[in-house]
Formats: sequence, structure tokens, C-alpha cells
Amino acid sequence: MADKQQQGGEGQQQQEGIDIMRVPMQQLESVRQSLSQEVQTLTTAIKSLKHAQTKFSNSLESIKQVTPESAGKKSLVPLTESLYVYAELTDPSKILVDIGTGYYVEKSKEDAEAYFQRKVKFLTEQLQGVQVVASEKQREQAAVAEAYRIRMAQQQQQQQSGADSASSS
Repeated sequence: MADKQQQGGEGQQQQEGIDIMRVPMQQLESVRQSLSQEVQTLTTAIKSLKHAQTKFSNSLESIKQVTPESAGKKSLVPLTESLYVYAELTDPSKILVDIGTGYYVEKSKEDAEAYFQRKVKFLTEQLQGVQVVASEKQREQAAVAEAYRIRMAQQQQQQQSGADSASSS
């Protein structure tokens, strides 16, 4: 047990990497910019996943509202997110599902619900994974930004003390 803890501690030290306070300023600035881009990319990915998740959730809710009593009734049907047309529902047991890239598949109501539930579940799992990575990158970004700020303050202090000692000579 003690060996495992000791090994875990050694592995943890290796994963921590290098001391960012010892990295040259130019390299630290490069890492800072790189992390900023990664966080921005992950934030965009999160927004895209949430948007897709919302679309699938809305589709699932729409399908749940279709009942056998809906047959022969006119209702608004979404062609796009912002374009709806009136249509008459002839067979409420069959749903036309957009599976992407312009392909549609006719499914039973139950199969369509299951399809959208799977999509929502998959996107939720992906979203959680990306959010974990994004929060880790944000922590790294904050640590690097703090190290950069400290190093800049140290450099300014050194320059000022060098200027002070040169003017007193």
C-alpha cells in the first residue's frame, strides 16, 4: 500500500512538468497565447455541442407531442430553426427524421424518440468531457497568466533597481 502511494506520488511529480517560474519569458508568453487559443477553441466547441443538444432535445419534445389524435390536423412543422410551414399530419405513427447531410429516414414514433434520446445522451457525455478539459485548460491558463504577471513585475523591479543604482553612482 505504501509502495503504491509512493509510486503515485512519483507519477504525480512527473505529470506536474516543469516549474513555470523558471521558463524563459518568451516561451512563457508563447505558452500563454497557446493556452488562450485552446480555451477559446474549447469554449466554441462547448457552444456548438450545447446548440446541437438543444436542437435534438427540441426535436424529441416535438415528437412527444405527436399523438394518434393528431392525424388529419394541420400544425406548424419546422423546416429550419426559423422557418415553419403548415402541414397536415397523415400518419402520426411515422416520423421523418433528418439524420444529417440532407438524408431523411422514416421511423416509427418510438424509434424516432429513441434516436433523439441517444443523440441527446451522446452529446451530454461529449459536453461533459469537453467541459472537464476546458476547466483544466482554464486552470493552466490562470497559472501561466499569474506566473507571467509575477515575472513581469520582477523584471520591472530589476530594471528599476538597476536604474536606481546607476543614477546613484
